[in-house]
Amino acid sequence: MTSKGFVGLAALLLLGAAHRALAAPEPLVVTPMADPDPNFVAPTPEHKKTRVHQAQSDEHPTLDQAFENLGRVTGQLARMGEQHSKQTGEDWQANAREQVERMREQAGAPQN
Repeated sequence: MTSKGFVGLAALLLLGAAHRALAAPEPLVVTPMADPDPNFVAPTPEHKKTRVHQAQSDEHPTLDQAFENLGRVTGQLARMGEQHSKQTGEDWQANAREQVERMREQAGAPQN
C-alpha cells in the first residue's frame, strides 16, 4: 500500500510542476539603455573584387582567396592521384619524364 501512495504522491508532484510550467509567463520588461558610443560609425562593407582586379592581387590574396586556391589545388591533386593510381610504376615515371621535358622546353632550360 505504501508503494501505491508513493506513486500517487509522485504523480501529484509532477502534475503540480507541469501546472506551474503552463502558467502565464511574467511580462517582459524592456528598459532602453543609453548608447554606449554615440560617435560610432559602422565600417562600410567590402565589395567583392572583380576577376581582373583579383588577378592583379594574386601576390597578396585575402583569406577567402587563399582557401579558394587551396580547394582548387586540392581538387587538381585528387584528379592527378586518380590518374596516377591507375598507371603502373613505369608508366608513371615515363609520364613524369615527359612532363619535365615539356616544362624545360617551355622555360628554355638546357637539357641534360
